[in-house]
Amino acid sequence: MLDTNELPALHIVNYEKGGYVVIAGDKRVSLIQAYAENGSLTPDTEELQEGLIMWLSKITEVVIKTRNDIVYGNAPIVQKFEPSQTRALTNA
Repeated sequence: MLDTNELPALHIVNYEKGGYVVIAGDKRVSLIQAYAENGSLTPDTEELQEGLIMWLSKITEVVIKTRNDIVYGNAPIVQKFEPSQTRALTNA
């Protein structure tokens, strides 16, 4: 899923043997957003449930806001890193 600048906001990885993972497209947002051990997830299909569409949109919005420095959702996570690592994380 792309943000307003055509950058990936989310990566959806479907595994060959079933299951999938939803990964944030910005390292300042929690990396793994969702996973399932079976099934698949294809965001461009018309079969998605309304709640799932809303959730994917909300996570995309969080990534966009984070990239625009409107919010910084993972300050507690960043605080666990050494100062040199934090600098790299905040300059995504």
